[in-house]
Amino acid sequence: MPSAYQSTKDLCERFRCSSRTLFRRMRRADNPFPAPAIAHAGSFNLWDADEVSAWETHERERSRNALTSFPAAASLGGQP
Repeated sequence: MPSAYQSTKDLCERFRCSSRTLFRRMRRADNPFPAPAIAHAGSFNLWDADEVSAWETHERERSRNALTSFPAAASLGGQP
């Protein structure tokens, strides 16, 4: 049983994005945003806070790995 739920509004404020962006992230092939734990048609949705935190951790790792594998990242320090 989830320890807590977060609303769409809570998540939009947390990630500084629109609700539409959350749903777009749910359709991504790589590290999709978790689906709502409680979804009401025509109403607000609630997400499991633990699932969202796990997604956020994985997203940070994914972003970090993408930056370190980017060829230009090695030359940002001014070295050839």
